[in-house]
Amino acid sequence: MKYQLQDGETVLMELKPADRAAWYFMVSRAWHFLLVIVVLCVWTLMVSAQNPEASHSFSRILNMITQGFFQRAGLENFSNLVFIVLLFLILGLMYVYFLFAVRGYSYVVTNQRLIISYGFIVLNHRIIPLEKINDLNMNATLFERIFGLGSVYIATLGTLFSGFNGSGGRGMMGSNRSGFSNNTTRLECLSLAQCDEVMAVISKAMKQVGIKAE
Repeated sequence: MKYQLQDGETVLMELKPADRAAWYFMVSRAWHFLLVIVVLCVWTLMVSAQNPEASHSFSRILNMITQGFFQRAGLENFSNLVFIVLLFLILGLMYVYFLFAVRGYSYVVTNQRLIISYGFIVLNHRIIPLEKINDLNMNATLFERIFGLGSVYIATLGTLFSGFNGSGGRGMMGSNRSGFSNNTTRLECLSLAQCDEVMAVISKAMKQVGIKAE
């Protein structure tokens, strides 16, 4: 990532979310769609195995929906299989999208500020001066821990806390969960080791400029 450093500014750390974060986002952001796909796949396989005639009916319905595509392509007898392949193809495309989206994120800590870059199609930057930071927290939900991930919450001046519940903050993919105001930034989908490391680096940099993290 290219960024313009100020006079006397040095980069202390630059890191990106782990690639496995793509699986986390795919499941956490699109779980309802994934559930529908799994149910359709299981239902299709059960119908094909237990009731061949119902399977043929399903094939005719699928042909009707696709305006006879399978019949014209000579795939009428394999429509169930093709349908399942298409579903898995959709899953693959979803994973590729989330993978590129995750790789579009970058967190840079300098001796003066925190630079956050994010975006897959549209690139965005957010800059947080160190003197504006008044609180650091690390949290890993049960679901994040399944993937070996965690998040660092950075509260800036003016943030009003209604009680830390470990699920708030503005994070990647535009999420903004309850418990934090919009002045709390979430460095999301870092490995647990990265969470500890970035908190230590930010805390040290804040002390060097005369700020103490809560």
